[in-house]
Amino acid sequence: MEFLHAIRLDQVRACRDLGWAVRVVRITGGTGYFGPIPAGRRRAGRAQVRADGVMTSDFRQSKQLSAFRVSGMTQENRELVQNAWRAFASGDADRISAFFTEDAEWRAPAGNATAVALDVPSHMVGNRAIAHFIAEDVPRLFVQDVSVTFAGLYADGDCVVVEETMSATLAGGNSYVNDYCFVFVLKDGLIHRVREYMDTARGHRMVFGEASS
Repeated sequence: MEFLHAIRLDQVRACRDLGWAVRVVRITGGTGYFGPIPAGRRRAGRAQVRADGVMTSDFRQSKQLSAFRVSGMTQENRELVQNAWRAFASGDADRISAFFTEDAEWRAPAGNATAVALDVPSHMVGNRAIAHFIAEDVPRLFVQDVSVTFAGLYADGDCVVVEETMSATLAGGNSYVNDYCFVFVLKDGLIHRVREYMDTARGHRMVFGEASS
């Protein structure tokens, strides 16, 4: 019987990234027994996960890979996006910019109501342009009572998905409520790509009092 659920998935993924065909054979205390290892070697080895996050191995047939660090990448990326969202709420362009790679891209549906109302592109390139949009442009349309309710946050490797509902009072005095989904792709510990999805027809009705064409 396999016990993949008894070892953190990022640890299993890290093994596989090194070319190990990982199968958990037995769990004893904090020790996972894995096998087989590469190049057709079938003898099982043992890996011990220490408190400092290092997994050490004692594969009997190999002199290679005595230890490697398991990064907890999925959880770290999840926390990175959560912290980035706090920076977005701060309105501090420098703080926001620091969460993105220099060549980051943020892509939203073409012709979405926010882009049209603010006369800004739906596809932004560069961390400074993205930070300016969040810190300077967005508050020109969503002027007060801005609130974000998170419905879900899902992370898998370098991809983090956020579901949320945003509500606010618009510059013209109308109320705005819409659902969004953001897909963050991370690179080297920073946000590299963002794909933004929303109910575009609802957005147009709330901002302009009409449906999108």
